[in-house]
Amino acid sequence: VRSSAASDVYKRQAQRLCVAPETCVIFEDSGAGIESAQRAGAKKVVGIASMKKPAELETLGVDAVIGDYTDLGKLANILEV
Repeated sequence: VRSSAASDVYKRQAQRLCVAPETCVIFEDSGAGIESAQRAGAKKVVGIASMKKPAELETLGVDAVIGDYTDLGKLANILEV
């Protein structure tokens, strides 16, 4: 059984957008999704603390953790805008 967040999903979507996975920032809230994004070679993987606590997400190796998408200041730093 394959996880619904398998890394090929991210690679396929990057290809559809005509970008390399290495240039993508992927936002995920599950351990399986984070692992898949990392395996896809994403530039950055951002953990969303909706299902797990920030400390748990950090142990999974995310580049940053946000509570939700309204944290615009933190998102700007993550995206290097």
